[in-house]
Amino acid sequence: MSTPEELLAQAPDRSTQVAARRTARAGLWDQLGRDEGHLWGCFQAEEPFWVMVDLADGAGRCGCSIPKRPCHHLIALQLLAAETPDLLRERPAPEDVTEWQRRRRARQRGADAERPVDEKARQRRIAEREKKVRAGLDALKLWLCDRARGGLVSLETSGDADLTGLAARLSDAQAAGLTGRVHRLAELVGASDDWPERALLELGRLALIVEGYSRISRLPEPAQDELRGLIGWTTRTADLLRDEPAVLDRWLLFGAATDTAPGGALKVRRSWLYGQETQRFALWLHFCPEQRALEPLPLQVGEALHAALHFYPSPSPQRAALGERLGGPEFVLNLPDGDPSVEVALERAAAVWGAQPLLERQPMHLQRVTPARIDGRWRVSDDAGLGLPLTSGDHWALIARSGGHPLRLMGEWDGEALRPLACAAPGGPLTVVGG
Repeated sequence: MSTPEELLAQAPDRSTQVAARRTARAGLWDQLGRDEGHLWGCFQAEEPFWVMVDLADGAGRCGCSIPKRPCHHLIALQLLAAETPDLLRERPAPEDVTEWQRRRRARQRGADAERPVDEKARQRRIAEREKKVRAGLDALKLWLCDRARGGLVSLETSGDADLTGLAARLSDAQAAGLTGRVHRLAELVGASDDWPERALLELGRLALIVEGYSRISRLPEPAQDELRGLIGWTTRTADLLRDEPAVLDRWLLFGAATDTAPGGALKVRRSWLYGQETQRFALWLHFCPEQRALEPLPLQVGEALHAALHFYPSPSPQRAALGERLGGPEFVLNLPDGDPSVEVALERAAAVWGAQPLLERQPMHLQRVTPARIDGRWRVSDDAGLGLPLTSGDHWALIARSGGHPLRLMGEWDGEALRPLACAAPGGPLTVVGG
């Protein structure tokens, strides 16, 4: 194994060295591992990709689009192995890694490196991963039962190490989709007066996932796909665009919210699009490492993009990927109608949660509400006086736009509070007020 200095010396330029140092952080990687001759890890970008290194000759493969080689991801993976070797434990290689190894061996033998993947071998690897996932979920179920017996106070007394260890075990079991929920649970404990209620809700979601996966074969296929995605099985964008039908529409950007993902390693931006013809919402996600800036969106709030979206399979499809673009963004003068009352909006949300109870939030478009401070908390109320609490934060932009008068409001509803994202005065354009 080369020293860190030797690894950095392989960089084609200074900027690659700096980027490699920034990228050599455990929180930016998933499924790190090694065997006798190889290193690998999945880098958590907008669309996660594999990075692999052959220690015999230093050759590597990276799924990024950077033309420089070695790129900073290849160097960063080796820096992690050199400086924190315990992070890359010996384990069976994932399918992408073994396929790369096979092709390299085939080229070295002078064989056809592009022959089709052995389907039996692929199914065997899937079965092996399935076994690991189920073992990880069994461990999670046992942990949940222990918490139920010990009460919520056991979350406080056990300390962060207990939840950190649980997240690591789930990652090792290739159920990395659940590590974020465990990190979120750790952030909730002791953070507010109502943390027990919030923690109980998160524990309930984890229990629902565990029980659902134990009966996954009995579920409808869209529910199976949704549950697998929550566990950590990924769908490549290219496969989604190929396999799922295109939904053509003029997609209006109603608002966007940016947060740091649980665990603190990634930024995530949720962009809410609305089809003017199909009258449906779509969630468009973007990710990047926490220390980097997200790429700008191709349209502004209040603009629409004539394009095809492909929705991820789900009982209540919400997340989508952008496919073919048929035209540039256009400003929308006549906005679609929102829900006429808070009651109608809540009924709509309840119907969606009934089909997919594991959704964390939903878009909410209210046609006519007025913000006001009631009982020490900011709320928006409709003409009937029914109101919704707003998330804590600076709502002066919303108050200034309202001036005490009703307005159109677009936001995210999590079942407890509404997060304002954009608003519009009657007949006016959408204006960003949060996110």
